[in-house]
Amino acid sequence: MSNYEPIRRSLSVGELLSSGARYVVPMYQRNYAWEEGEITQLIADVLDYLDSGRNYYIGTLVVSVSTPVDFEVIDGQQRLTTLSLLAAFLKNRLDPSCSLLGKVSKPCLDFECRPASRRILEFIFSGGNVQRFSMPESSDSSTDDVGASHAIEAGYRIIDRVLSQK
Repeated sequence: MSNYEPIRRSLSVGELLSSGARYVVPMYQRNYAWEEGEITQLIADVLDYLDSGRNYYIGTLVVSVSTPVDFEVIDGQQRLTTLSLLAAFLKNRLDPSCSLLGKVSKPCLDFECRPASRRILEFIFSGGNVQRFSMPESSDSSTDDVGASHAIEAGYRIIDRVLSQK
């Protein structure tokens, strides 16, 4: 028997992404892998619920507390990464006064052992054009990490394409 007592909290997406907390994807987690089907479905679900005025349960994010503001992501990384990309898209494309996802100015997501993934996410949040992003030649990233950063870039392009059509 353990003394572990789970804490359950419900947060809006805006609260989650703009709280000042940092969510770290540990080395043992798989790379970001959502493709068009999953991303499009999440966007469609969110838009359907926005129109209805009802709350949408987006799923569970399971974390382990590292420090008062640092959390290790145990489960929910795919959704959290996609929501971060969606927040970056809205930040980059909408009027800055729009509060749809809160005041999200930088990514709350970090990758323990994937510097290329961290760099592409920061680049996207800064408003950089993903078509012009290139990994520095003296990259400290593994081939696996570079592949993961390409998946993050592709996710952002999918969001751009899907939302530009809506």
